[in-house]
Amino acid sequence: MDTVNFPMEAQAVAPSASAARVGVVVLNWNGCEVLRECLSSLASAIYPALDVIVVDNGSTDASCKVVAAEFPGVLLIRNQENLGFCVANNEGVAAAFERKNDYALILNNDTVLHPECIGRLVARLQAEPDAAAVSPKIYFWQPNDRIWFAGGTFSLWTGCNGHVGYRKPDKPAWNAPRSMDFICACAMLVSRRAWQEVGGFDELLFRSAEDIDWSLRARRAGFRLLYEPEAVIWHRGSFDILRNEGGGRQTYFYTRNRLAVMWKHARWRHWLTFLPCFGFRCVKQAVSETIAGNSDTARQIPRAFMDFARLRLRLQRWPREAHAVYNVRDSRQQWRRAWRDRNLQRELELCRHRELRRHLANALSSMRNPVIVEAGCGNGAWVAYLQEDRRGRVIGVDNYLPALQELKRRAPESAAVAADVRHMPFPDGFADVCISLGVVEHFPGGPQQVLAEMCRVLRPGGLLFLTVPYYNWLRRLFIHPLRAAYMAALKRVLRRPLHFVEYRFTHTGIVRATAAAGLQVREVATDEYDRAEAGLSLGLYVDLPAFRGKYPGELNWLGRMLRRLGNAVNPWLISGGVLVVAQRQGQKAGTAGMRELLAEAVAQ
Repeated sequence: MDTVNFPMEAQAVAPSASAARVGVVVLNWNGCEVLRECLSSLASAIYPALDVIVVDNGSTDASCKVVAAEFPGVLLIRNQENLGFCVANNEGVAAAFERKNDYALILNNDTVLHPECIGRLVARLQAEPDAAAVSPKIYFWQPNDRIWFAGGTFSLWTGCNGHVGYRKPDKPAWNAPRSMDFICACAMLVSRRAWQEVGGFDELLFRSAEDIDWSLRARRAGFRLLYEPEAVIWHRGSFDILRNEGGGRQTYFYTRNRLAVMWKHARWRHWLTFLPCFGFRCVKQAVSETIAGNSDTARQIPRAFMDFARLRLRLQRWPREAHAVYNVRDSRQQWRRAWRDRNLQRELELCRHRELRRHLANALSSMRNPVIVEAGCGNGAWVAYLQEDRRGRVIGVDNYLPALQELKRRAPESAAVAADVRHMPFPDGFADVCISLGVVEHFPGGPQQVLAEMCRVLRPGGLLFLTVPYYNWLRRLFIHPLRAAYMAALKRVLRRPLHFVEYRFTHTGIVRATAAAGLQVREVATDEYDRAEAGLSLGLYVDLPAFRGKYPGELNWLGRMLRRLGNAVNPWLISGGVLVVAQRQGQKAGTAGMRELLAEAVAQ
């Protein structure tokens, strides 16, 4: 096939002069025949900063020998067995970002790229900062002028995904860049930031529908998924799967994982239409396969249903445990404005009125010179408060430098480290106490990664104080329905994009997440101001502007009345947050002096 002379339209977005580094991850499983062509097309790519990584999933053919002999500049990662599409690609993308690449291109081994494909994908992603990933226009290998993918559609009402233009000749309607419902993992260029925020492919899925799941998670995080028609590749279609296992296993994973994706993302109302549609498709396929004499393929469908029943217990269903809140403004601008408007002295004063202060004091009173880490300290109000109170050695961690600079300016004796709370620069068992106040709800993949990191940083026996926004009765019955209607109008009528802000957790949801991270929950309490402070409230101030007073957290006379009424009935009814006190299991380490020395060194 002549790819060099394939007609290309005028370039829509020119590649940047200072090219970003791209790590190309090619997964291979006994695909020597097509792998050579794929790597040859990458070698001919007109892009100056490529880093090619081949992840081999236990091939028994000559694939690894071909890579070593003919493509010595390619990094080869060899797995001893077939770990599946999700695990292997996660390995490859992790390696790409460890090698200082800015983007990762996940690419099937049965593809061939146009020489300008990568440059145009990078240019499109650089031009759209709110995009997580971009896919090219994909043609069939034969006939090479027929569309395989010109954008992705997906509906939770039917569970069906579709490839725009599938098997049709190309036409001008598919030559415009646009957003889409799901991105195809056959060829997708993803940014480092998006991969860190959304996470990798769900490894429980093994293969099939992993791109739908990732797309839904990315969109829930406020990212867009793009289609770039000026970037072109050709694709054989499921080469490794059909050659190594046949259509039966493909049917099995398609059926099981479609149910898994729905279980993770669909609401109850979607199942009302999905189950009849999906059930009809499964029965129709089973009957047609049986008539055609493919009884093994037909048997894979009921087997997939039974295996899904076991798999569902392990799937992370964050849409059930947490309730997303959205904003129509740019999320980065929102955070910059939030920290700019914060007043450290005012927040220090409010710290003295929080219920959290009492819980912390009770725990710290029995510790001698504890090392305390606040993961996601913002402008450092609690760091400064605990430091003033001489409760121990306190270190704040946050990735927003202006807020940390404000902390150092107002409280120069305080210690703060600029870092991502998912990858804190501390050794295992470093801290006696870890505090995370209103942080984990801002990660679209759920709190699990942050909680696991805090568990690692804690010494055995160490305590975690975790607060998250509470999905209380006021939000459940009144505020969220109104907000959902308002946001739907903005999105559908005014066509304004929505950006992720936070999750709000049920009591059960955050307790379950904390326990899943390996921490034993010792206490659960409301995260509010002291009950005696009727003029202050977290939940009422945030949710109801009509109740707001002069300062953040302060209520007017109407809010004070509602706060007193709520406290008299049940403080949980109007609580703005949930406080979880948890402990890392294990024997207490006897290295307190070493931890203090390490804390001193880190803070300097």
